[in-house]
Amino acid sequence: EQFFVDFKPEENLKAADLEKVSKDIQKAVSANHPIEVRDLSTLDALDQFNENAFMQHHIEQASEPVKVAVHGDYAAVIDQPLVHNLSKVKHFSLQAVSATNWLRDVNNEALQRVSGFAFADAKALEDHQAFIDKYEQVNHRRLGKELDIFSFSEFAPGMPFYAHNG
Repeated sequence: EQFFVDFKPEENLKAADLEKVSKDIQKAVSANHPIEVRDLSTLDALDQFNENAFMQHHIEQASEPVKVAVHGDYAAVIDQPLVHNLSKVKHFSLQAVSATNWLRDVNNEALQRVSGFAFADAKALEDHQAFIDKYEQVNHRRLGKELDIFSFSEFAPGMPFYAHNG
């Protein structure tokens, strides 16, 4: 299953950092801590996340009781429980680091997004990775550049300009 996490890092991550992030996630998975879901009142949740404007926004949008997932030292406001233990999704692959904006609004704060895939068993992850690899081989954006079939201009980024052989 695909997942992504948006966050505001102290320093921007690069694709090369994904290996270290993967190791950190693997440590969290190996720790085998349960994910505890707590029901809090809005006031208690706002107090717990008093220094996190992003979480406070979610708390203000949530209905009572506010659900908070706790895994070790980490806590987050959630809509519904996802998994009860990270060992259920220990087969994962981080795919990319990209940029996004808070609430997908360009006027809001810039955030980073890490996306990836997680599966309950290694075979499912392996099959999915094979699918992605095959897709990349036939991806029209890559083939168009390699075969010089079309190009893009910064003046019309969504408009392909076809070459004579395109």
